[in-house]
Amino acid sequence: MRAAFVNLSLGGGLRGITNAVQAQARAARSVGLPFEFVIVNPDREDSSDNVRYVPYRASFAPGLFKARVLATAAALQTYDVLFLRYPTAIDLDPLAFLRAARPRVATVHHGKEVPEILSGGLRPGLIGRAALEWINGPRMLTRVAGIVGVTDEIRTYELQRANRNVPSRTIANGVDVEALPFTRFTPFDGRELNTVVVASTYGVAWHGIDRLIAALQAHAGPPRINLNLIGRDSGAAPGTEVQHRFATIRHHGELQGQPLDEVLKKSTLAFGTLALFRKGLIQACALKVREYVARGLPFVYAYEDVDLEPHLPFALRLPNDERPLPIPEIVAFAERVSSTTDLAEAMRTYAIRTLDWRVKLQAFYDFARLLA
Repeated sequence: MRAAFVNLSLGGGLRGITNAVQAQARAARSVGLPFEFVIVNPDREDSSDNVRYVPYRASFAPGLFKARVLATAAALQTYDVLFLRYPTAIDLDPLAFLRAARPRVATVHHGKEVPEILSGGLRPGLIGRAALEWINGPRMLTRVAGIVGVTDEIRTYELQRANRNVPSRTIANGVDVEALPFTRFTPFDGRELNTVVVASTYGVAWHGIDRLIAALQAHAGPPRINLNLIGRDSGAAPGTEVQHRFATIRHHGELQGQPLDEVLKKSTLAFGTLALFRKGLIQACALKVREYVARGLPFVYAYEDVDLEPHLPFALRLPNDERPLPIPEIVAFAERVSSTTDLAEAMRTYAIRTLDWRVKLQAFYDFARLLA
């Protein structure tokens, strides 16, 4: 059986997609799973580190996206099963290789597409894109061989859109634990609480950073709380430090490697997604939370995670709504984790057992065998 994961990049930087796919490829290779990984993109055509780059043909004729996919379809016909990260139907409709008996295509869904598009605001362009997805998405799903949702909630949503009995699985996001340094955390000293958020960009409403900043602005202390924001578009230039009465907000911009590790290991707590309700979701499997677990850094989040058992000692779950964040509860959590022996080591073990891509890819392989 030849099976592949397919990701589509319509333009812009490939780095973010490539890093995630390379992590999957390393995990597959380390446990001997026969997966290949494909990135469909505007111009690159080669193979590197078990990742295959397949170009589509640029076209300015009517049916632009159809032309692009038709140019790619032949290169993907050699596989028995494809797991296609669903990019919304406007980008891949009609999907040429769905018409063939081979490969068998299963779409992988990371959100409820229509609510997520509209979470960006009721602007004409987004309304039009959501309408196209509402119409064309179910048409695509009538032709797939399988559906994967990264949460039960998303899988149920896609099955309702498909409106037919199609094989499906819930397989959450994973992380390459071995590739992440075991940075651990610095215990809270009772006077100054160091916290951190890591995000690729803060330009989406569901991160909920506004909820966190509002809570810190209202914090009457003590203790003093320091919040480190790592990532693009955090609201101020990198190096900016904003002082409040009992809080300091530091904007770092993008950090990688040792500079990132230094901020994380000096922190006591990290924050995950805090406003998932803004894109109509209750459940999620955020990548940054998986990285926090692998690094041994306790965290606060505000949604239901399909991989996190209830009452884990290293995670504090808050309500997924607009209520003010409870700073006293967060401080009490920091005190608890700081007095728990070997907590970081327990987090690393949990990540290897539950969150690692090696575990997730085995579930994908079992599903691929069923589809093939």
